[in-house]
Amino acid sequence: MESVPKQYKFTEKFDYNLVSKDKVEKLIQLNIIPLTIYHYREIKSIYPELHIKLLLRNWKNYLDFCKKYDTELEINDIILLLQNSTLREGLKHHIIKNQISDDDLLNKELAIEVSNLLINTKIKIKIKDIDSLLNFNRLINIFTNVLEDDVEVRLINLIGNKLTKAEILTLKDLMPEPYINIHPKSQLLLPDNKISWEFIKILKSKGIAGEAKTNSKKEVRVWLLNYM
Repeated sequence: MESVPKQYKFTEKFDYNLVSKDKVEKLIQLNIIPLTIYHYREIKSIYPELHIKLLLRNWKNYLDFCKKYDTELEINDIILLLQNSTLREGLKHHIIKNQISDDDLLNKELAIEVSNLLINTKIKIKIKDIDSLLNFNRLINIFTNVLEDDVEVRLINLIGNKLTKAEILTLKDLMPEPYINIHPKSQLLLPDNKISWEFIKILKSKGIAGEAKTNSKKEVRVWLLNYM
């Protein structure tokens, strides 16, 4: 493999069945296989997941490819891109904003991947980017899937200031207990942690919740207002 000149490029119609997966991966690394629709499809077909390495070898080429073949990437491809450990977080945000539709988030695996990326992000999300990353319509579709633990409430906490009272009340009906138990003039018990207090702050700002106090059981009792 080391004897192959770096300026050499594979021609179209090359038969990838003639070379091993390891060799194809090395050829991708050496920039010998160009990112064209033929090579992309063939590698994806014969050596699944190596097509992601071909896509991500050069970000500019990736953007050019996606612009030209915008319908070529399937949901499973997007999931693999978001799971790629070499892709910077900011570039993953670009993919979420520009290459994932609201309806795509009805796919459970993609919804989980996007949710986990956003709630665990290490970079500050700019205000101008919030709506394109996460908004009410996207949350509705994400919440149609069964998510683990406190993912739903953490997503609401991310964009609570952007949501209306009506939107929050719609979303709570798609959430598990105890959040689905939000009703006018009632009480709500939440775990006593930072996530709950952030959520309570949002409920108060929308006129849904009033007083909140901790109890001896490491819970927060929230008194809900007559908000209807």
